[in-house]
Amino acid sequence: MSDKAVVVREYVRRSLLRLVVAVGLFDLCYPVVVFAYAQGSGQPYWRFFTAEGNFTAWWSSLQLLLLALVTWVIYRFRALAAGMVKTGVAWLWLVATAAFLLFAIDERFGFHEWLRDTVFRPLDLFTGSAYVIDGDVGLYLFLSLGLATLPLWWRELDHVPARRLLVAALMLTTLVVVIDSLTSRTVQRLPFWRFWDYPFEEVGEVWAQWLFLAAFVSQWRRWLTTETETASGP
Repeated sequence: MSDKAVVVREYVRRSLLRLVVAVGLFDLCYPVVVFAYAQGSGQPYWRFFTAEGNFTAWWSSLQLLLLALVTWVIYRFRALAAGMVKTGVAWLWLVATAAFLLFAIDERFGFHEWLRDTVFRPLDLFTGSAYVIDGDVGLYLFLSLGLATLPLWWRELDHVPARRLLVAALMLTTLVVVIDSLTSRTVQRLPFWRFWDYPFEEVGEVWAQWLFLAAFVSQWRRWLTTETETASGP
């Protein structure tokens, strides 16, 4: 590998790290800013997360599109550098791209709500639970499909920090899905229920997305390092 190629790869590695840090800091800081503003203006904190099309929902859609872009670029990288990593399933990144695009559409246009209201409820499917919103099983279908791919991701992500971040992302996603699917009566039994029903659900989605981003970028940076070291070796 030429010196110029090594410099370019190092620049890409650093830029990816800056991207993850910048997005993470924003995800961490903006809820604090909203809380401070709510306290200063005398408004309930949770109201900033309930309005249709609120900032968090918009930002979540944007972040999901970023995830779709990153996973697609990683897929192209894996396809071009197939000989670098001997194990793994490169096509999994393309599946992730499609999934994140679907989730971005769902976040913006409420696809799973449409599935619930036009398919499951009219057909009386997955209804009658005292704890889960009638027909909201669609959330669990998406979650189950994602969890089913975990063994494949475990094979693909051979970098330990990436694996840990992925597990954390899946755990937080599961908790958010559970909270999102609970009936109002069930949620209102929780302590500080307004926090769980509004800010946690919205902000938790954003934080889970960042964990996915950090996991994927961590693995990508590891591959870039491995390729550079291999090309620079004796």
